[in-house]
Amino acid sequence: ALTTGCATKTTIRALEPAEVDRSASLKQIGVLQFDEKKYYGFGRYGINLATKLEARLTNYRLDDKPYFVIVNRSDLDRVLDEQKLQHSGLFSQNKLAELGKLTGAQALISGSVSSASSNDSYYRDTRTREKCDQYGRNCKTSEYTVSCTMRQVGLGVQIRMVDVERGDLVTAQSFNETEKWSACKDEKKALPSREQALETLSERVVAKFVDKITPKYVSFQVALLDDVDVVLPERQEKEFEAALEFIEIDRLDRAEQLLSELHYAVQQQSYAIAYNLGVVKEASADYESARQLYQVADRLTLEPVDEINTALARIDRLIVNNRQARNQLNRD
Repeated sequence: ALTTGCATKTTIRALEPAEVDRSASLKQIGVLQFDEKKYYGFGRYGINLATKLEARLTNYRLDDKPYFVIVNRSDLDRVLDEQKLQHSGLFSQNKLAELGKLTGAQALISGSVSSASSNDSYYRDTRTREKCDQYGRNCKTSEYTVSCTMRQVGLGVQIRMVDVERGDLVTAQSFNETEKWSACKDEKKALPSREQALETLSERVVAKFVDKITPKYVSFQVALLDDVDVVLPERQEKEFEAALEFIEIDRLDRAEQLLSELHYAVQQQSYAIAYNLGVVKEASADYESARQLYQVADRLTLEPVDEINTALARIDRLIVNNRQARNQLNRD
């Protein structure tokens, strides 16, 4: 297959749907206190998942608009107290549904910490140093060892989301995060405390859960075709090169104008021009036009071109994902 070596690339941003499709209908959310009682010994900085999750949901924005409406924690606590229910959310789905109705939430999120650990191991690392005489000559290299510590911290969390109206489970997710840090005595860096390490892991868990229940924009790079496959007059060749430069600096409007004129001038007989114009259309979220141009480019090639093959597969997937994501965004 034909491919370009060190091709010009551009970054494309596209909307992807939430992995948990049903969560898109549930945008008024209440977050209950997680069950972390067994692990309070890890310190007040350690976990606090409900607070972190509530903050991330509150601040999550899409197209510059808040995505969720979060039920005030004090309202949740008040109803819990009135109903004489525990604050950890560890009660039946019927009770969760009842609580949601009393607070105006469409869905409630609760969870528990299943494990939290911190273990240190010790080892010695070999270093080399060079020692010279007072004149900077007769240098000799020697080895020495330093003592080091490796800290491994783990966190296991279960999170569930319940539909208030239906009283059933929307999703249940398990997360097991681990991370290692190391530091040696001859280094300035210090190991994080176990509380700081758990803080990092709990933020990661929260981010992964929110990622599963929300549509999101993703960015990826796409290679352009730098070499035109038809003979062009000198001016049009310069226009082709200029279009690539405009794409590189994200001037898609100007690149589209140049490539559209070239596409017309060569009577749609250049796969490189058609493909690059398709990339511009894709970057501008005009996916149907992009697919048509990629198909034109593919018909013009006499042997497979990697960039075109990749684009044909990508654009079909992107159209489906975008349609699903837009549907999720438009749900009440």
